[in-house]
Amino acid sequence: MSGPVVCFSGPMGAGKSTFSRHLTAIYGGARLNYDDYEEITQKPPAEIFDWIERGTPLEEVKAPGLRDTLLDLRRQGPVFYENPLGRAWEETADLIDFAVWIDVPWDLALSRKTMIFVEAYRKQGRSVQELARWIAQHFDSYERIVRPCMIIQEERIRPTCDVVLENGNNLHAAKQEISRLYEKNFP
Repeated sequence: MSGPVVCFSGPMGAGKSTFSRHLTAIYGGARLNYDDYEEITQKPPAEIFDWIERGTPLEEVKAPGLRDTLLDLRRQGPVFYENPLGRAWEETADLIDFAVWIDVPWDLALSRKTMIFVEAYRKQGRSVQELARWIAQHFDSYERIVRPCMIIQEERIRPTCDVVLENGNNLHAAKQEISRLYEKNFP
């Protein structure tokens, strides 16, 4: 049995994980998150800024083992693939059967991402000081790194997607729409 690969792209906090969890719960299959493999965000901020200044060459983005894992998973059934680079990233572009761009207001995305980290720190029993350091670092890099990357995503990744899904204030409606799209494209 093999299944389709549905890729969710969008800025941080758009809802990629939320929608892949939703579809996995209904249709089975597997979730695969690019974030578990990528290496670029582990680089020092100066290197990331340099990469942005050089035009964000996506061929320099490495995620060892991701392509092989995606190939293995799709042999077993549908794969709900969270990759902010979507089809613009050549490493897995040819494996994506359906690409979804998740549109979300950036302030809402930022709020969601911050709350994800707050919850993760809380669950790990980490200190408030550690969380405060992460928040300070994130906001310090937001203008120079995060925001420019989100602009580039909208310009380069969004046009490569098959559909744009609005994920503003009505999550229930967005989940219904993604289920409808999945059933329409993969009956």
